[in-house]
Amino acid sequence: MNLKQTTAMIHRLEQYAKNNNTTVDDMKKQWKELMTKQIKIEFIFGRIAEKENITISDDDFKSFVDYLVSSGNSQMADENAVYKYYGGGNKEDGKKTLRQLYVVNQAISYVVEKANITVEPDTQTTESSEN
Repeated sequence: MNLKQTTAMIHRLEQYAKNNNTTVDDMKKQWKELMTKQIKIEFIFGRIAEKENITISDDDFKSFVDYLVSSGNSQMADENAVYKYYGGGNKEDGKKTLRQLYVVNQAISYVVEKANITVEPDTQTTESSEN
């Protein structure tokens, strides 16, 4: 990326912030918070996957990648493009990252499947309606 492209990108970002009644600095803070939460979630579910021996077969992973290709995103027209997209331009990094994300998603599905959810009545609503 050259200086002209960088300057144009910064200008678009500043304009976007202005149009959304915020600042670039505030957007950076929000992005940092979101990324921190996302990383924590990935670590937690990655650990659950390890503890529960959740693995994925090559066929399941290939099906997942094929699904991404067929989703219609023009940036991911084929398998290599998917890997490059998730790897910031590096195919091998993208394949590794995507495989980790797929395992994390499998761990999330596992937790949802095993969850025993109970709902307790809202005592505040009950009490206030009786008065």
